[in-house]
Amino acid sequence: MINISYVKKLKNLTLTKKTNHKNLKNNNLTIKMLFLLINILFTDSLQSQQLKSPFYEGIINKNIATLEIKKTLLDLKKKAILEKDSILLTKTLISISAYERSKINYEQAFINAGEALYISKKLKSDLLIAKSNEEFGVLLYMYKQEKEAEKHLTAAHKIFTSLYKKNKLGIKDLYQSNYNLVLLSQLKKDPIGLEKYVSYCDTILNQNHLSKKYNALLNEKRASVFQWNLNYSKALKLLYNSANTLENLPNQDKVFKNFLFIVYGRIANIHHLSANKFLANKFYNKAVTLKDYTGENTFYQYFIYKKYALLLAELNQYAKAYSYEAKSNALGHTYWNPRNQKNSSFISIKNQFKNNLENQKKELNKKQLEVTTIKNKLLQLKVLMLFVVLILLIIITIVFYRVKSLKHEKIEKDSEKLIQIKNKELTYNTLQLIEKERMLTEFSTFLKENYNNTHSKLFLKRIHKNSSTLWEAFNNRFKEQNIGFYEKLQKKIPHLTSADLKLCALIKLNFSGKEMSYLLGISHGSVNVARHRLRKKLKLSKEINLTEFMNTI
Repeated sequence: MINISYVKKLKNLTLTKKTNHKNLKNNNLTIKMLFLLINILFTDSLQSQQLKSPFYEGIINKNIATLEIKKTLLDLKKKAILEKDSILLTKTLISISAYERSKINYEQAFINAGEALYISKKLKSDLLIAKSNEEFGVLLYMYKQEKEAEKHLTAAHKIFTSLYKKNKLGIKDLYQSNYNLVLLSQLKKDPIGLEKYVSYCDTILNQNHLSKKYNALLNEKRASVFQWNLNYSKALKLLYNSANTLENLPNQDKVFKNFLFIVYGRIANIHHLSANKFLANKFYNKAVTLKDYTGENTFYQYFIYKKYALLLAELNQYAKAYSYEAKSNALGHTYWNPRNQKNSSFISIKNQFKNNLENQKKELNKKQLEVTTIKNKLLQLKVLMLFVVLILLIIITIVFYRVKSLKHEKIEKDSEKLIQIKNKELTYNTLQLIEKERMLTEFSTFLKENYNNTHSKLFLKRIHKNSSTLWEAFNNRFKEQNIGFYEKLQKKIPHLTSADLKLCALIKLNFSGKEMSYLLGISHGSVNVARHRLRKKLKLSKEINLTEFMNTI
């Protein structure tokens, strides 16, 4: 609003200068106030830059005619598409963006940089992703989109640094990446960031013995910190050093000499702020008479023309002031006015690219969600299969051990049955022997009573000897058929006597009291007493059958 009002007033004053000189003088104060306000608004708007050119990727010859650059790059793009060479296509798109940027065609620059960024991400090439981010970030920087520019430039710088550490990147790319962050810090008026990245650039220059002309660019950046701190003398010292270095470069070094426009503008601006209008006028004039070889100075011409117009108005050179104000407004309308068809299309393309990236991200998220769902289902299936297998293994194990247990039980039962059979046989045989023993005893008594002679005594002695081995024969066979019976019994009920053990064996085989008395050589009553004492030692109640208890051992 201030600029429009000022232009109208200045135009009217210029047209009526000869006929209304008195009115012009009366309005000087008003105009100067307006110029001062505009000057405050645009102070430090100027930011200097040295950016990558269309030749940087090395896919086109540096000696190619200027008019052939775009055609050659478009031919390379067609070739890359036909040959499905995504790497060449990405490099070409970055180079086309750099070319369109130098020609102030930001609409096409954004289209190509955005496409390069999209393809590089699909390629998953770290180097191309970094370069695409860098080019896109530079475009955003030039439109003063600080946050977006920082996002892309820092992403690129992170990759460049990583690749350099792995010896996969040249020092030139690393230097340029640091320099881009110097530019961004200057735009943000961030002295800490600026000094940090200038220091990195300095280190790279010193370690690699690069030309001093790079220092001319860095000095211009350092001057910003002093200017922000209102230390104009130190700022000017650095800027004069930069100017001197650049002025002495050969004319062939157009890229660096082109930077003089920025340096002269900075010197003029500081002199203007210091109220040294003579030197301010001198350096503004030097700046505006320079030719722009690279096209990078267009944005800064807007600010320089604006500031120069303010100074000229203060010097009462209104016609000349109006001329530069008109040039500045023309540039502003062309490149900053959102109502301009070209700029509105740029904004829509930038937004469209952003939407495309967001849609791509949504699509990727959707696919990742689908993949995750499939993975989860597969995992669930694997877990289910594992669970089924585990259950089957458990069932098989249970069945195996059950079969084994049943088999063992069967063997034990068969063994018990066999033992029972053998024990029955042992009982039967023992009873027969007892019967024979009883008959022999009766016969011995008869012989003693009726035939007490030498022959009878010898016969009785033989009978007695045979009868004394009856228990031993029984006991040996019992232990063979009931292995471990005595040991188990003694383990369960310690302190059992040998007589107790004999009684337990006979009880197990269900011998009667009379049979026991005969085998043990004691009376029937003594057998009953022995059984009663054994019950006490075993601590058995009356309800428990002694024979059944012995069969559990």
